[in-house]
Amino acid sequence: MADTRNRQDRATAANRSRKDFPQRIEAALADYTPDSVILHVARKHGVSVTAMYDALAKRGIQYGRFRRKQYSATIKAHAVELVQGGAALSAVGGLMGIPSATIAGWCKSAGVQSSHRWRRGTQEVERPPWPFRTDEEKALYLQQAESVRRTE
Repeated sequence: MADTRNRQDRATAANRSRKDFPQRIEAALADYTPDSVILHVARKHGVSVTAMYDALAKRGIQYGRFRRKQYSATIKAHAVELVQGGAALSAVGGLMGIPSATIAGWCKSAGVQSSHRWRRGTQEVERPPWPFRTDEEKALYLQQAESVRRTE
């Protein structure tokens, strides 16, 4: 008898929780801020994390720890202009506080070829064409690299 009553109580509680779910999810969304942890907000209001993610996505609210940084068109153009002028990607990235891979992507989409160079000692040498098309190309490159080493 007691077992039957517990099952009925649980069923009634489940039905009650389904009925007030929209109110709970709305309260959770009202409580959510971009700095808050979704798991904590969901537990506080008795909704699942998946339901929180779905509700946030439906409303177009950005969530998550890692959001892509948005850069203005002028910053992008300035970075591409510096690279086009001959500056290294890493130098431009360090100057502007932007990852060099991001700047490389901007340059690629703008059709600007960046100058990737290898450093040997204090001199810069052009990056070798890998794979070498012919044995003559390989021998020429090795000869140039050896002459750079001798001058150091």
